[in-house]
Amino acid sequence: MQITPIKNNKINYTISFQRGLTPQIAKQIEQADIVEISRQIKKMNIDCDFKDNKVISWSCAKIIEIIETLNKTFNQKFALPKAIYVDDFARLNIDYSINSSETIYGLCNLTPTKLLKDTDTIIPSRVLFFNQDCPWQYIDWLSDIRFQNGETSSNFFLYTFLHDFSHSAHEDRILKRYGAKKAGEILRLATSVEFLKEYRTKFAKKVSSISQYALENPLEAVADDTSRLICDSLDENLILTRNPFINSPYANFIDYHLSRISKHSTKDKMLRNFWNGRF
Repeated sequence: MQITPIKNNKINYTISFQRGLTPQIAKQIEQADIVEISRQIKKMNIDCDFKDNKVISWSCAKIIEIIETLNKTFNQKFALPKAIYVDDFARLNIDYSINSSETIYGLCNLTPTKLLKDTDTIIPSRVLFFNQDCPWQYIDWLSDIRFQNGETSSNFFLYTFLHDFSHSAHEDRILKRYGAKKAGEILRLATSVEFLKEYRTKFAKKVSSISQYALENPLEAVADDTSRLICDSLDENLILTRNPFINSPYANFIDYHLSRISKHSTKDKMLRNFWNGRF
């Protein structure tokens, strides 16, 4: 699959290779060995099926590498997903009423459910799906356009994938804090129609400063914000140059409470509550 930039005279768009999809990275993607990538990921007890999509397979492998560095070097506990699949989203039972986006690029299954329409198989929580019908060969262009439109928090080409990996890590944190039963109640509350009316009224100003997509629900706010912080901490070779969560709402307990205990903004405190499953 060739990674191709699009030219559209109606859109103010300029490719920036400073920290994004460089020609060198594009070449790596084009030369990706999906079989070997899948083998390595499965060795980590993460099932996967990339449907021959080089962009998704390479990007997911790179994000796993980034997250492993985040955890080992900076002592974070950012959990990896249980599985990663590329699929036809027409086969999925998706509630579009809680997602205003016309195109869903990916999703993280939040609770065990019959996600596939043609089977009674229960898909566990923290399983990622990416839409096979999205034009992934234009991921650099799509990332810029979505960011320019205010939809996302970053124009980094890995943002879309990081966003759903962040959902998995966030849900893992909630599950470990509250247990499966209570966590399920919390996650259902975070996406309930009644709660979302209050959320978009009470937190609209704060979360819209992250992105328009953060207005969907507190889970999206956290996923968008953590993704942005990670993207901003990567150099041109996609190596973490610093701990992205230092002095942030997602810092370790001791770091958060001691390093800047008197300096956290109301927005930081709001996101810290969301990160801890308090909505």
